[in-house]
Amino acid sequence: MDIRALILAGSLALGAGCMSGAPQGDGPISGPAVTVNVAALNLAGVGDVVWDVEVRNGAGTPQVVWHKRLSSSGYGDGAGSASYVGPCDADPAVATNTVNVWVVGVYDAPVSTLGAFASGGGGGVVGSAVPFQNPTAAAALSRTVRCDANADNAVAFDVTLARPATQGFFDVAVSFDDVFCSAKFDCCYDAAGDGCASDGSEDIELLFDAGGNRARTFNLALACTAGPDDAVLTALHMDALELDCDVVSDGSTFAADVMIAPASSAPGNQCAAGDLSSCPQVIEAAGVDADDYLFQVAVFMGEEQLTSGGQSACKVYWNVSLGVEDGVSACTLRTHATAEDAATADDAVVDGVIAPGVAYPYLVWDVDLDACGSEALDLADASGPVHVDYTGVDPAGDPLGFDFHFASGVVTGEFPTLDGLAPSTATLTPSFAPDIFSYAVDVSNTTTAISFAPSAPLGYALTVDGEAVASGASSSPIAISSGANAVVITVTSAVATRTYTVVVNRAPDVALVPDGSGVTGFADGLVPHSCEGYRRPPLGYAPATDDGRYTVNWGDGATAVYCDMNRDEGGWTLVWKVDNRTLSVTTGAVNPSNLTSPVLDSWGKYSDAQIRAIRTSTATDVVGYRIEQFQAWGDGSSCGDANGVIGYVPASCPFAFTSGTGINSQCERGRRTYTDLSFFTNWYPSGTGDWCHQPNKNSTIVCAHDGTYAVVLHWFSGYDNNCSHTYKGTRVWVR
Repeated sequence: MDIRALILAGSLALGAGCMSGAPQGDGPISGPAVTVNVAALNLAGVGDVVWDVEVRNGAGTPQVVWHKRLSSSGYGDGAGSASYVGPCDADPAVATNTVNVWVVGVYDAPVSTLGAFASGGGGGVVGSAVPFQNPTAAAALSRTVRCDANADNAVAFDVTLARPATQGFFDVAVSFDDVFCSAKFDCCYDAAGDGCASDGSEDIELLFDAGGNRARTFNLALACTAGPDDAVLTALHMDALELDCDVVSDGSTFAADVMIAPASSAPGNQCAAGDLSSCPQVIEAAGVDADDYLFQVAVFMGEEQLTSGGQSACKVYWNVSLGVEDGVSACTLRTHATAEDAATADDAVVDGVIAPGVAYPYLVWDVDLDACGSEALDLADASGPVHVDYTGVDPAGDPLGFDFHFASGVVTGEFPTLDGLAPSTATLTPSFAPDIFSYAVDVSNTTTAISFAPSAPLGYALTVDGEAVASGASSSPIAISSGANAVVITVTSAVATRTYTVVVNRAPDVALVPDGSGVTGFADGLVPHSCEGYRRPPLGYAPATDDGRYTVNWGDGATAVYCDMNRDEGGWTLVWKVDNRTLSVTTGAVNPSNLTSPVLDSWGKYSDAQIRAIRTSTATDVVGYRIEQFQAWGDGSSCGDANGVIGYVPASCPFAFTSGTGINSQCERGRRTYTDLSFFTNWYPSGTGDWCHQPNKNSTIVCAHDGTYAVVLHWFSGYDNNCSHTYKGTRVWVR
């Protein structure tokens, strides 16, 4: 097997200084200048690197300040480094300049002809090119820098290149002092390179299935060396393997249905054959059964000491074997990996994290498992099943980290799990175990909140229902409603996040049921004394949300009333209505039969005792009155519609009232009893200063709000001068 990629390290740095004058090319510069340094690339076996460099100003349509083709042999050390001084645009309106850099080519000796600037195009260069994976093939590496007069600004480009190696390292160690890697993904013995045979004759049968037979196996392989030097330390970094089988997403997006940890302190089989769902190295998304796609996972990691020219070289390998079921053909596999010399502090990779602002190569597996064969790393195909990609050079970008690491025989990184999980009430079903991720808790209807106390190893971060909690500490109470309530607990390590879900089942509320005549009550026979008792019932009872007829008891037996369950938070009982044919109803009048409908087609009123019974017995209770007046103009059209205006008795006011007492205080405005409503037009809703009125026929109704008691009821003797004496009717509600 041949080595596939050589990872080469280097950096490109640019410094900017701005003065005045016209831009110039080579030679002395008397105007605004930018100093470009392509610094110390030090590529083994490389005699020259050619770069295209361009500076543009910050105009709406950026203008080229200068551009030039550079070579390390002509402008530097010949091994990758180069320096150049050029102008930048210090005009304050366009002073944010952009520096673009392209790698034109890598050559084994100094080029004889450089050619002209071509935004990375290789035309015109005469030299013996060395193949490499170009991070600027699709777009330049770009940085912005402000060109300030009398100031210098540095712009750094760190670039690491990947190129095919000329030596293998499986049998003979490499002789370069850089990192070499080989990578592949084998779905079968695809010797002809035409994909896997449909009859299974080319299947790799490696891992044992649940029946004890070797069965179809896919293999991911990675091997690297940091070179023939006793001082090097080859380190490999890899993400979890992810399978998207279009269960939790459709084919337009990638979302992991199954995640596989590729690392283990115990190499070999990681799971009980045929039981992937209980395997600690496997995470299933909700509703996914890993056994539909896999029957086994095996991990093999190790080191081999090789020699090259009398020097030792350490090759580190990392292989993951997947025992696959037929269902795996619906899946796509993705993961990423990279390698470094961990003994080198300046390679931009620290503890498996590639720093932002560094163009560093990493390996990508993106394999359609329904159409794969023997897929080797191909530098010529930047989107192939196994290919190389580069991190970005934006210093403000995100670092790229990897989940799992292997170096010097030590594996680090693991999927996090909880050590314990305790609910504040009841018990988990099933009993807690770290590798069980779904539970249920059954609680009574009177339980309205629950807390959870998770515990985990030191350094893990925990959340309960989105709230961060310390290990062993209880979360804040989580409100639960009747029925099923899902509570999510997460545990996060430096590697990954794992999710536990507890479904809290609160016993159902006592239901609302209608009788044969359509009057609603509670199924267990509880009868409240008002509509409010249905809208906000005792704990364990279903709240009413539909307007209509309900059964109440005012101490003299069950009575059907009409309830408004929606306006102003609901709970209003209709106690009095007058149609346009009856302009006056005395307080002593009683006609409850018409009050089971709010339609203004007749008059109705409960007795004063019944109306007073709607409030509770405490003398300082707040009682709400809502009066709806429907007036008409002389032509019969509506006016002065105060529909929905609400009055409240403040809690500080006694409910008792002596007829004839003045109404100048807040208490007097709000606490009139129905014995004072001798003529319905004498009550008109208003605010503290301005009443609720309609200034003229075509205007909008205006209602004041006193800021403390909402809109209060105001006694008004007489009629609204803007309306005629023709009334469509009035409704009075109590809560």
